[in-house]
Amino acid sequence: MKHINIKSITAILIGLTIISGTALSCAQKKKEEQSIVKNSTIASITGTIKGHVNGNSISITEINADLDNESIDTISTVSLKNGKFSFDNIKVDDPRAVKLTFGDTINTIVFLEPGTINVEISPRDTIYTEYFTGIEVRAKRTGTINNTLFTQYRDKRYNILTSPEFVKVRAFDKTMFDLYADFDLLNKQMHQFKNISSKRDSMLMKIKKDFIVKHNDKMVSPYIVLFEDYRFNDAFNAKEIIDFFDAYDNSLNGNKYYESIKKYVVASRNTAVGITLADFALKNRNGETISLSSFKGKYVLIDFWAYWCKPCVAAFPHLEKLRKKYRTDGFEILGISSDPNQEQWIKALNKHKPSWTQVIDNKEKTVSKQFNISKLPTTFLIDKEGKIIAIDLYAEDLDNELHTIFGH
Repeated sequence: MKHINIKSITAILIGLTIISGTALSCAQKKKEEQSIVKNSTIASITGTIKGHVNGNSISITEINADLDNESIDTISTVSLKNGKFSFDNIKVDDPRAVKLTFGDTINTIVFLEPGTINVEISPRDTIYTEYFTGIEVRAKRTGTINNTLFTQYRDKRYNILTSPEFVKVRAFDKTMFDLYADFDLLNKQMHQFKNISSKRDSMLMKIKKDFIVKHNDKMVSPYIVLFEDYRFNDAFNAKEIIDFFDAYDNSLNGNKYYESIKKYVVASRNTAVGITLADFALKNRNGETISLSSFKGKYVLIDFWAYWCKPCVAAFPHLEKLRKKYRTDGFEILGISSDPNQEQWIKALNKHKPSWTQVIDNKEKTVSKQFNISKLPTTFLIDKEGKIIAIDLYAEDLDNELHTIFGH
């Protein structure tokens, strides 16, 4: 793990988004917006699934805007007949993105908003494969404004991701999780694809930022900030998210995605670089209370992790070396288990044996919420007075920062 930059790993993992679409003409846009006004609270979804599909039904399921809650709620289910389906007279009190789920874990994203929505699904074209969402596949959505815009956005990404220049990088992305068991091999392959993956990711990020800013009065914009690349602050730093939020049109007030970002922004302004952290206290494995203030006078790396997080655990050997190197200079590490499962946490501590102080968040995840944790690992480097001097430093970036602080 010595030369692994987890931030780079996260960036590479981002790149599997594909969708096709066509340019939105002024006339089409006007027609779609008129459709929403005419059918003020009613939506219908008609669609076709190309090719063979396992199963004979398709469901609309919720996408939870609460990033701590990944439960799945089914809104409606209809039969598939020769690959065709239709959901009629859906009452829409809260416009939002939903999943059309079929064939066990296969799904595609659709924006549930008033109007007639048309969907053409291509089940053989995989976009994402994730352990909690299943397999998301490609689709073309038309008929309402957010669906058409989302299809356009995904189409631009698709053109980049499937270009011959980036084919090998995409193949590497798909095997990334399998390589966590062999970090030497992972490190070697990351260096091999470093330049080309950076070029691709820069192009994808430009498309995303341009879209978010251009369509800052449509709910698809905060949706993309939140969900498009697994966890939104994997892709953007706090300042970028705050800038997006500050530019949003007032018409988005009350939208569930806007409100989720608002919660993040409020918390981020309390945990930004330069902010002195409020004190907190949590229990260690022996039930003893450990407070942040007990580390005053030292530089501290606060490391949020969980027993099930492979990148978190893989970082332990490197953190061990850094602690050994800088401990006499006044450097310490405070590990915080963001997952309150105490039994599994203790098993992980017994297995990996980190030497630094370890505490666990409570069932309400009070401290994780205080720090606005929405991804793992997340780290905060604080100075002797408890002021945040850096966020999310890993491997070489953390090495360089500590070298600057301690001079060796």
